[in-house]
Amino acid sequence: MGIGIFPAKDLFVAGSPHFSTAELAIEESWIKGAAPILAANFDSVSIVNLNKDLPESFVFDVALGQIYEIDANYDAPPLDLRGLDLEQKLEPQTIERSEMFCNNEGQKYCELILAWDENSTGEFTAVRISDALYGIVANNLIAELVD
Repeated sequence: MGIGIFPAKDLFVAGSPHFSTAELAIEESWIKGAAPILAANFDSVSIVNLNKDLPESFVFDVALGQIYEIDANYDAPPLDLRGLDLEQKLEPQTIERSEMFCNNEGQKYCELILAWDENSTGEFTAVRISDALYGIVANNLIAELVD
């Protein structure tokens, strides 16, 4: 039975234990981006090689990373793995693919994939997969594919 004009099933309960903030933001399509998606899927997340201020890099939202408590290291640019032809190999583990800003010469937008599997622990590396494709890829996948 509804209360007032709102049906009971549509009432919002602020203290609901069913969703984390990240899960709720994704479920309601309030925020899209790597940080909330990763935070919703892992208890803790760390990403290295996220320097967005260098040529041939992508823009990772620092503010969202801080809000979702992503341990981000900006000391180095994305690891360049273009010579390894990884796009097809990562396809089965690609969880999300989206467009974002990049710092490539002559390009304003690139694509970013998020890739992990059931063995991933929340430790990621930012990589460059092709000229216009970057990834935040679980370290265990990189170890498997690069060997």
